[in-house]
Amino acid sequence: MKRCEICGKEFSVYPSQKDMRFCSSQCFGKYRRKGVKVICEHCGNEFEVWESKLKQSRGKFCSRKCYLEYEEKEKMKVKCLNCGREFVAFPSEIKKDKGKFCSFDCYCIYVMRRVKVVCPGCGKEFEVRKSEINKAVGNFCSLECYWNYLRSEKGREFIERRLKRIGEVKPTSLEKMVCELLQNYFSNEWQYVGDGKVFIAGYVPDFMHKSEKWIIEANGDYWHSLPKVKDKDREKKKAYEKCGYKALEVWESEFKSDPMVVVDKIMETFYQILY
Repeated sequence: MKRCEICGKEFSVYPSQKDMRFCSSQCFGKYRRKGVKVICEHCGNEFEVWESKLKQSRGKFCSRKCYLEYEEKEKMKVKCLNCGREFVAFPSEIKKDKGKFCSFDCYCIYVMRRVKVVCPGCGKEFEVRKSEINKAVGNFCSLECYWNYLRSEKGREFIERRLKRIGEVKPTSLEKMVCELLQNYFSNEWQYVGDGKVFIAGYVPDFMHKSEKWIIEANGDYWHSLPKVKDKDREKKKAYEKCGYKALEVWESEFKSDPMVVVDKIMETFYQILY
């Protein structure tokens, strides 16, 4: 049993939810809207703002006028990454990718530009977006070449280097909660392999069924909602399916709203039991 920090009402939680502080989303919303006193960075006046807005740039100023005057004063000269032309930009814009370019056209040209790369697998020269080179698969002309490379001696060395780096990774708080849930409802059937115990087509899954080709990925809401990470997750799922594995994504919001929703989802996907 826990006591809500806002309304004082007692409520029950699962052992994995022992860090919960509020009995409902309404109480959590009231906590998010709780006002705190802050000094404006431009005019020095004290004002009250929601605690949740302190992380935002606007949350440090008492009004929009103060925010715009501060931004105007702090304008900086920046060199465009694409054409090299100097232009003036606000500090808050420079933090974003688009703020590093003098125009939207320059941003598109920079992102879409292609370079010639030699495939390490077959030696064929091909063109690829420069932004894709940082990805392991982006250096290969096709997914087949990438998988063939991983099976070769050089590929094994590459895997060993990645495993050494991944082996130091510890389970996240979400992975720990999912692990506890799997142990409670599917005793000794699932194994945590996110520390590099298993490597499939260049990717490391989070959980795997010991006897079946089943995979569960525990996704945090913020990180896995980013566009770049979404693309990577789609590639990962395709790679698992091509290798004969059945994959399921479990989201942080689903788990926190009701862990039984996750249990039902696993039962329906893998055990073919409908509720």
